[in-house]
Amino acid sequence: MNGKTCFLQEERWQQVIQAAIHNDPLVPPDQAHLVISLWARLGKGPNLFKETENFVLFPMLAPLDAREELIARLVKEQERLQTWLAMAEQYWYGPDYGNWQGLAVGAVTLLRDYKDKASAGEQMTWRILQGTYILCCLVKMRILYALSPSQFPELEATCQTLASEVMTATADTADYGNERLIGGLFTSEVVWMAKAVIETRESWSEGSGDTYPVLNRKDTGMIEKWKFKAWCKAIGRRVI
Repeated sequence: MNGKTCFLQEERWQQVIQAAIHNDPLVPPDQAHLVISLWARLGKGPNLFKETENFVLFPMLAPLDAREELIARLVKEQERLQTWLAMAEQYWYGPDYGNWQGLAVGAVTLLRDYKDKASAGEQMTWRILQGTYILCCLVKMRILYALSPSQFPELEATCQTLASEVMTATADTADYGNERLIGGLFTSEVVWMAKAVIETRESWSEGSGDTYPVLNRKDTGMIEKWKFKAWCKAIGRRVI
């Protein structure tokens, strides 16, 4: 939230984290691969956010080819989240399961199916995995949309749907039969991000496109600076 890059992507820290996960008694051995894979996706989030912020706030310093390269990496992140979802579904439903839902549809399914897993006595680890996956989806879909609203027009509506599902499920905790729900699946980070997405819905849903007043270029192709700053403010991020 301080607007700086994250050191956890360094190789030596990746090795430390993987060792810690394997040695953590609270992580069931058959879930370790899901934890490690999703941690990799979560760990890339801060730096991708920072890169996106730099492009949106300082467009005159952002070469088009560099922005396209960042967009390509974010699209790849969507694919990797999709792969994780497939692994999670197979863990949950069995090796023959192959629904391969979309990112947001899969996240909503995880939310709605939580009641069955909670009532079956599922461990806290699974709820944390679900919440982390949803957080990754919200952040990475939104920054991808910010980089090119015209190229990914569906992503903002998808984020709003997912954020609304999070808030609805949080409000209806009694239906899930587990008083620790908010402390597990709905960690404070997930609810906080969902609230920020909903809070900025009206501005982000308007037509997008910023300008280069100095160079008199019509459109950067990215979301307007003030909209991105409003989202940063809503999540408590310091804008440099």
